[in-house]
Amino acid sequence: MANKTTTTRHLKIPVTCNKDCGAGCPLTAYIENGRITKITNSQYGSPYMTGCPRGFHAHRVSYASDRLKTPLIRTGNKGSWEFKTISWDDALDLVAKKLAEIKSKYGAESLLHLGGSGACHGALHNTLSCTKRFLRLFGRISERFGGSYSIGATAYALPYVVGDSYIGLDPGTLQFSNLIILWGANTVDTRFGNEMERWIHERKKEGVPVIVIDPRRSRTVSRLGTQWIPVLPGTDTALMSAVLYVLIQEGLVDKRFVDAYSISFEELKRSITGAVDGIPKTPAWAENICGTPSDVIIEFARQYGRTRPTALMPGLSIQRN
Repeated sequence: MANKTTTTRHLKIPVTCNKDCGAGCPLTAYIENGRITKITNSQYGSPYMTGCPRGFHAHRVSYASDRLKTPLIRTGNKGSWEFKTISWDDALDLVAKKLAEIKSKYGAESLLHLGGSGACHGALHNTLSCTKRFLRLFGRISERFGGSYSIGATAYALPYVVGDSYIGLDPGTLQFSNLIILWGANTVDTRFGNEMERWIHERKKEGVPVIVIDPRRSRTVSRLGTQWIPVLPGTDTALMSAVLYVLIQEGLVDKRFVDAYSISFEELKRSITGAVDGIPKTPAWAENICGTPSDVIIEFARQYGRTRPTALMPGLSIQRN
């Protein structure tokens, strides 16, 4: 009989990836003697719920030999990269002392809580909610009350477009799409939903066109796209205006939908056609701004306007310009 102290313990534990990509993939961690040896997809998720290398190699990050494991304090001038190691007790005492000095001298409101990214799914390591709770216990700190630099434009627009800020896409509905457009959505690298990539890949194999609009030939273009439409960074609005110009000119706008679910479309139409400023937002006009050839814009607009149903999925990159 093996000695109790030398017995190897093998465990499989359900976990989830805590990276701030939006997927929160369900995974399984394999543990031997208290140490994670590998991470795989979870047997409890659907066949479409698959992780990526960031989650599969999370334990390699934790056990990396060059990972910082103790606090460092700067000993030289800023930018000199001169640091020395200090204990956790000394580091916490120093932070507490500096916070107390700031609060005493300038008031708690002199601290601005602005961050909140990196790890946003975990209960114990949530950089958004845990930081916010700590600072609110500290005092009446300054906080942003409207929007954020991450999803500010999206959060503002969504209630007007779909009626609520808390809205999402069920990736399973892509099975009904006859055209998929990924506009600034690097689905392979920024996984907003752990089922999305698998569904799009399946639809591509079934012959559904997948158009990727992106300044870079990303991994999404290589893996999922059947067509890549490059656009200069920050010029998506010009491309969108030209697409709408073609839809209007060729009678491809769904007028029944527009009348039922939008207001002021006629004002938008006057702007696009040039009635307001004398500048029609034609594909040729857009080409000089966004770099996308006018014939590509026309072909894309016609395909978009004539294909029903189409899944148009914008990425956060658009609203961060």
